[in-house]
Amino acid sequence: MMLSQTARIFVANMDDFPGKLSDYIITTDSDLWPLKKEHFIQPEGSNRPLTLVHSQCCGPFKFDGRNYTMLPMSHVGASAATWKEIVNFNSSVVANDSASILEYLKQVFGERVHRPIIFASEDWYFDQKLISIRVDQWIKRQQEENCTYRVSDQGLSRIDRSSWNPDSIQPSAFQNYYDTHLPLEGFKPAVWESIKPLVLLMYSEGSSQIEWSNAYAKRFHEQFIKWRLRTSK
Repeated sequence: MMLSQTARIFVANMDDFPGKLSDYIITTDSDLWPLKKEHFIQPEGSNRPLTLVHSQCCGPFKFDGRNYTMLPMSHVGASAATWKEIVNFNSSVVANDSASILEYLKQVFGERVHRPIIFASEDWYFDQKLISIRVDQWIKRQQEENCTYRVSDQGLSRIDRSSWNPDSIQPSAFQNYYDTHLPLEGFKPAVWESIKPLVLLMYSEGSSQIEWSNAYAKRFHEQFIKWRLRTSK
C-alpha cells in the first residue's frame, strides 16, 4: 500500500505534530488547486466541527456488508482534536508512524495492505475508503444533528489535466469552475507555460501573485536541475 497517501489522515496523531488541538487541518493533493475560496469558509455564525467539501462527487462502496459514501480525500477539514476523534475510534492502535499506520490499516483491511498497489485499482483508494468509514462512524456518534458543514460542487466543473484547456476559458466563465487538477511535472518550463493561462485567470496580469508564481516556478526548476546533476553522477 502507499503510506505516502494514507499518512496524511493521521497528521494530528504524529508525535512531532507542530500545532495545537485547535488548529485546523484539511486534506488535499499537491497537484490540486482549489478555485472557490468561499467553499472552504463556513458562513458567519456556523461553527460545525467537520467540513466536507464536494463530498457528493463519488459513488458508494461496500465494506463489511455496509454501503458507504466515498468521500474525496482532497476536501475533509476539521480541527486536530476532531481528526483524532475520527481516526482513533474503534482502534487499539494509535497510528503515528509508518509501522503503526500499517498495523492500523491491517486491522481494517487485512493482509491486503502488504501487497503492492496498482494505480487506480480498488486498493489504490484505501485512504479514501478509510476516511469515509471513519467519518461516517463519527457523524453517527454525534448528538448534534448539524455537526457537519457540506458544500456541493453541483453545477460546477473541474479543470482537469486529462483535457487541459485554461487557455480557452473566458474570464466571465471562470466562476463555473471549483478546482483544477494540474498537469504532471508542472515545474518544467514547457508545462509551466501551459499552466500560466490558469494563473492569469486567477490573478490579473502584472499582479504580485503572477510575479511570485513565475519566480517560484523558475527557482523550483533551477533546484530540480541542480538535484538531477548531483544524482546523475
